[in-house]
Amino acid sequence: MGIRKEMNRRQFLRGAAGGLLAYGLSSALAGCAGTPAPQVIRETVEVERTVVVEKMVTPTPAPAGPITIVATSQMGVETWDGSLKRAQERFPNIILKVDQTSMPGGWSGYADLVITRLAGGEQLDLVMIAIEGLPLLSVKKAIRPLDPFIDADPEAKRMLTEDTHPLLRKMLMWEGQQMEFPFSWNNMVMYYNTAIFEKKGVAPPAKDWTWDDFLATCLQIADVKGTAEDLYAYSFWGAGMFGMCAWYFVND
Repeated sequence: MGIRKEMNRRQFLRGAAGGLLAYGLSSALAGCAGTPAPQVIRETVEVERTVVVEKMVTPTPAPAGPITIVATSQMGVETWDGSLKRAQERFPNIILKVDQTSMPGGWSGYADLVITRLAGGEQLDLVMIAIEGLPLLSVKKAIRPLDPFIDADPEAKRMLTEDTHPLLRKMLMWEGQQMEFPFSWNNMVMYYNTAIFEKKGVAPPAKDWTWDDFLATCLQIADVKGTAEDLYAYSFWGAGMFGMCAWYFVND
């Protein structure tokens, strides 16, 4: 049995509002407690592979009053004050709310709390979560694909297809579907101590320096003799694999 859902005007407006917050929050949740918008569902049932029966199902129309959209994030609620104000001005018939979910044990603990809140019947329409929590929420079906909302929102689609790097889009997909809308990413940079370079008489790194240049620079800077005054050329960020992963990626 296959089901095709056709989006009407009211759903489009809801999708557009969801898309606006999705830029900042990432992913639409499947466990919404809000009243669904009116929609027409065309259900196609194949019987004995020869007869196709179609029926039209019209759910009860949603209330004419304001629609409430609830989002959650690990960031402080005040972070979203400016975004909420602009969104409220753009969509006056939508009540937007953002709360904060804690991160016990990192992103896995955060994802567990999101699932627990949904299981408890809370309304959560959008969630901001890092890529570490994407597989769990996808497998548990706590979030649903954003593709229908993006397709109904030309601005969101343009941002995703024209202004977002393909790799960033793909990282937030699950089984070929766009589960999250990119909000931010971690960019790895390298710092160097200008005073030490000047003291050692070593030229600052060039914009096009290579791995060989990096090694040669390290050999000029390093002064390791087994004493308390040892000067090492480079130190990995003390965050374990998170600080080292960029080195592996750029070296295949």
